[in-house]
Amino acid sequence: MAYVKTNESKVGKQVVLTEKKKSLAGYFEKGSVVTITGVDDQRGYSFTDSEGNQVIEAGWSGFREV
Repeated sequence: MAYVKTNESKVGKQVVLTEKKKSLAGYFEKGSVVTITGVDDQRGYSFTDSEGNQVIEAGWSGFREV
C-alpha cells in the first residue's frame, strides 16, 4: 500500500470565505478574500485580510481557494 496525502498546506494561500467568520471585535463577511496564516491541528485555520484584520482558530470549513 502507498501513502496518500489527503491535505496540503494552505498557509500563505488566498481563499474566499464561503460563510461569515466571527471574532471578538467583529466579523468577516461571506465572500471576503483572506490569506491563511496558520493552522491548528484541532481548531482550524487562522487568516488575515489585506488590512491586517485577523481571526485565529476559525475552524476547518467555510473556505474556497481563489
